[in-house]
Amino acid sequence: MRRGRSHSRAFFSLLVFGLIVEGLSAWLAWDWAAQVLPCRLHPAQAVFGPSDACPIPIALVGRDTFVPALLLASLVVSSVVVFLLSFGSVVLATFRARQACARHRVPLPSPFPIEAVVPNARRAKWLVVVGDDSLSAYCIGLLRPWVVVSSRLLEELSEPGLRAVLEHETSHCHRHDPLRAALAGSLARALFFVPSLGDLAKATLAENEISADARAV
Repeated sequence: MRRGRSHSRAFFSLLVFGLIVEGLSAWLAWDWAAQVLPCRLHPAQAVFGPSDACPIPIALVGRDTFVPALLLASLVVSSVVVFLLSFGSVVLATFRARQACARHRVPLPSPFPIEAVVPNARRAKWLVVVGDDSLSAYCIGLLRPWVVVSSRLLEELSEPGLRAVLEHETSHCHRHDPLRAALAGSLARALFFVPSLGDLAKATLAENEISADARAV
């Protein structure tokens, strides 16, 4: 498989912006805790001006200061939990789908034009043919993705058509587009308080398809 041109501006923008938002929120919550909690835990040592026991004026350590800080900390914790749950569900679904593909895997028919399209196709671990009457081809997997093609599709397509389909799907495979999509979607769900990240996640999916189409052309 050859590497295609990468179009990932939306994905990297989403990744960088999301990490900045999450990191800044976590830092602000931690910085607040490091300054305010000592004053609350040792009120007898707190004075009306900064000291070793209370690094900020005691006037800033009222109950009202807990509300925004607790909200910020809860956003950080909830976003991390949502990200782990979302990404974990994708990992689990991917594992089950790969198991299903492995159960329905069939050997490549012979003779067949796929050998002309993919040299050494019978030894290619990334190419999986499943016994299926539907016309389907897709890329599945996160770290070591597969290109899965139905046996019916191999029968119906001519060699040029098969080459275009495989070029499209191998582009997804080389770029690890399923992993990009999983990270983008999970990050957008985790940072639900930044709605614009959902648009960047959709743009990431569109960029993946545009790049794969360009590879096929």
